[in-house]
Amino acid sequence: MKISLYNNQKNWFYKIKPADENLDFEKLVLKFNVSEEEIKFLNPNFQIKSGNILILPASSKYFHIAQPLETYFSVSKMYNCSVEQLKQQNKTLTIFVGQKIFI
Repeated sequence: MKISLYNNQKNWFYKIKPADENLDFEKLVLKFNVSEEEIKFLNPNFQIKSGNILILPASSKYFHIAQPLETYFSVSKMYNCSVEQLKQQNKTLTIFVGQKIFI
């Protein structure tokens, strides 16, 4: 498995999926490990609707982009850290393809 550790200062973009429409804004924000205020600043009047683009703030932290079939367990092995550390750092119990996993 390829290790892809990133650190950049550019905004990211996330396309809202149909499954995201069931989430309220606070739960959607938790997926990205950023503050609600940061997302609201970058996305005034944003609506959670399939196809809409959510602008995510740049990060100075190191992160890995989740690939298909990756889990917290597989990512923890790549970066020699614990599953619990990853869950706490990312404030979520599950990961999805394309998600920034903060290390």
